[in-house]
Amino acid sequence: MLFSYRKGLFVYTPVLLLALGGLIWLLHRREGYLLITWLGFFLLLTYVLSSWHAWWYGCSYGQRPFIDFYAAFFIPIALMLDRARLGLKVPLILAAAITVPLNLIQTYQYSVYILHWIDMDKDKYWKVFLKQDDIYRGLVWKKSYNYNWYAVVKEIELPDFTAEPNRESLLIQLDSTQTGDFSRVSIIQLSFENEFSDQDSTKIVLSIDDPDRSKNNYYHNPWLMHFTEEAPNAFHRGLYNYEFSPVQPGKKQVVTLIVQTRGKPAMLKKPRIKFLALS
Repeated sequence: MLFSYRKGLFVYTPVLLLALGGLIWLLHRREGYLLITWLGFFLLLTYVLSSWHAWWYGCSYGQRPFIDFYAAFFIPIALMLDRARLGLKVPLILAAAITVPLNLIQTYQYSVYILHWIDMDKDKYWKVFLKQDDIYRGLVWKKSYNYNWYAVVKEIELPDFTAEPNRESLLIQLDSTQTGDFSRVSIIQLSFENEFSDQDSTKIVLSIDDPDRSKNNYYHNPWLMHFTEEAPNAFHRGLYNYEFSPVQPGKKQVVTLIVQTRGKPAMLKKPRIKFLALS
């Protein structure tokens, strides 16, 4: 409720941490009545708000049930600013000022799908910490799958692939009849080895179309970095699951994977494609 990466109050509204510093100051000043009454209020409030089964309070930025009580958090801060010496006031004001850009950046990240609305954790938080570039949008929204629920309808291993800069390069194009029972397929998984640099603007497009290209049935173009399974900027094997609604039985489709590069070439080592169906 207070310190978790998922929705922790002090993680997403760090200026309120200064209130705890105010309690230390009250203890030092032996302001017992103020200390006990404020601390009792805070503990009771936290207990009541965290007693709901959905303690994260849905898709919101930080701990929204505390918003109505922000004024109470600033009482110990205000007492410090009013009564402390200049040597304490200056660091206190500087500490508060530092939290402002952090809060603004995180609020922006929340609004553009960089922070996950409901499912943040430690790895996700530090993966996108202070990141604002478009390439980070949706990165921590990457869905996890239980592959025990899926059967591999077909698997294709491709040779190492290099895409030249500033162009579209065809990775593979095939007829759905070449994949077995394509009407069962709901995921096309592409995996390969790369360093998944956050400076690489490459996108990998999957398109599923009618044979005459009169209708597009699926199109998605994730950034190369969204394939990462570990920390970005480290060479490893990554993957991405293109998930879609299965096509009608007997309906022929053309499956195309295209690598779109900008500014620099892209190397996909040991690429592998799997067609997955719920078993």
